[in-house]
Amino acid sequence: MNDSNLTLDEIALALAEMAGRLGRIEQAQESLSSSLVRDREIQRQALGLLVQLLERQTDSLKRIEAMAAMPPQEPSQPRRQAVVKGQVMVARPKAAPIQMAKPALAAKAPPAPRPSVKPKEEPPLPPASEAEPEIEQQISEAIGSISAMLKKKETRRRKSS
Repeated sequence: MNDSNLTLDEIALALAEMAGRLGRIEQAQESLSSSLVRDREIQRQALGLLVQLLERQTDSLKRIEAMAAMPPQEPSQPRRQAVVKGQVMVARPKAAPIQMAKPALAAKAPPAPRPSVKPKEEPPLPPASEAEPEIEQQISEAIGSISAMLKKKETRRRKSS
């Protein structure tokens, strides 16, 4: 009977040790799980900020494109400065100045064609396995619209030069 008590004690000790190990494993799994949740939330926030940045850049490019499409404006009347008792006064002239006719410019030869330089297309980045599908869709749409606007701007620039 003494041997069986000793064996039962050894089994109980081994079970207690295994229970302790199991507890530590569960704690490690919990901390890993919470870390993954935090990482996923950080990725969501980063992707959201990236989408906002791309939208701002798109808006900025649209404004720049609109400004480039507008003809340059000349000031209606130039300003005139006068010194009165040591102070500089700025005012518009009362009568519009008489403008002289500008001589016609000589015709220029068309510019020499530039060699076509195509940017290297980089392979697309693999989608993040943790990213949400709607965020990936928003990012791809924003990137597509920005690249389309850049292509339009480049062709306009080439046509004008």
